[in-house]
Amino acid sequence: MRSIVVAVIVSLVLVGCGEQRIDASSEEAFESSLEQVRESLSEAERAEFDEALSYLATEELSRGFALALAGGELNPESVIDELGAALDGRSASEVIQTAQARQREAALEEIEELREAKEEWEEAQEQLSAFQVSRARLTERERVFGMTEPIIELSVENGTDHAVSRAYFRGVVASPGRSVPWIDAEFNYQIRGGIEPGESADWNLAPNMFSEWGAVDVPSDAVLTVETVRLDGADGNALFDATGWTERDAERLESLEAAWDSP
Repeated sequence: MRSIVVAVIVSLVLVGCGEQRIDASSEEAFESSLEQVRESLSEAERAEFDEALSYLATEELSRGFALALAGGELNPESVIDELGAALDGRSASEVIQTAQARQREAALEEIEELREAKEEWEEAQEQLSAFQVSRARLTERERVFGMTEPIIELSVENGTDHAVSRAYFRGVVASPGRSVPWIDAEFNYQIRGGIEPGESADWNLAPNMFSEWGAVDVPSDAVLTVETVRLDGADGNALFDATGWTERDAERLESLEAAWDSP
């Protein structure tokens, strides 16, 4: 079904027909008027027009698929009708302006969402800094048959106002003078009895020996640094969570702001 819809949309976008303005009174008139509008444009204008048509067609198609995923039925004719209604009576410049306006609106909505996510991350970072890791060390412990397992030694203090049932951390093991760390991975610990506000604790945690923590032969000069990235409360739900913001999100926000966040 999807291939049918895509084929129809592409044929409308690329084949075209018509006069100076688009006529969507019938499928035949729609195709004819699109072609005539395209033929009246310069090569550069035609490329911009096709790009605008492609964006608007994709937008309508996405709405159709969203409706189908929500339990409705994907109807190729209705998708085409919606596209025709959006373009009926418009000139090439008006189609381009419409597409640009919708692109800008979508970009500004995403910018707002990303800014809110960043703000939540910054607030979480501030709260998480109160759960202090005063000591962190990566060691090994011997097991049977000469095997060893990694041990993460941590000393923590709960400086938040909440009891914590599970703590999540990001650990980085790096050697001085090396730009690439040996290990950069997350781990977490379910705290028996929890840790109340103001309490301190010393933990010896054993991550999976077959995970990244056990797969790397860490040199003796390497140092482990640990940051708290999430804390769960007594009810098991997240108190503060800084895992929802990534470097990719930051790059995406910067790119969108540079392209769209201006009058």
